Amino acid sequence: MSKLIPSHGGRVVNRMAKVAKTTLADYRTNVPSITLNAWNITDLKLIANGAYSPSHPITLSVDEDTARELILGKKALLKDEEESPLGLIEVEDIYT
Repeated sequence: MSKLIPSHGGRVVNRMAKVAKTTLADYRTNVPSITLNAWNITDLKLIANGAYSPSHPITLSVDEDTARELILGKKALLKDEEESPLGLIEVEDIYT
């Protein structure tokens, strides 16, 4: 019997980007982007390294201009305040 503590949400999900970070930069001109705050970036890192495996969809707050650029079913680039690309997310819902 394993002595490991079960993961949050019951299973670990691999969320590491399947593209190189340099390739993520190529998305800057092709898809809308969402600028993450420090709290969101911490969550993103925890999801990426498997320390946090959310059991519910990820919800991000964006301003109205960004919300208008997002397209349901398409990807959006996640970036930090210095414009560095951090990852991609697929837009499943937009709440206004």
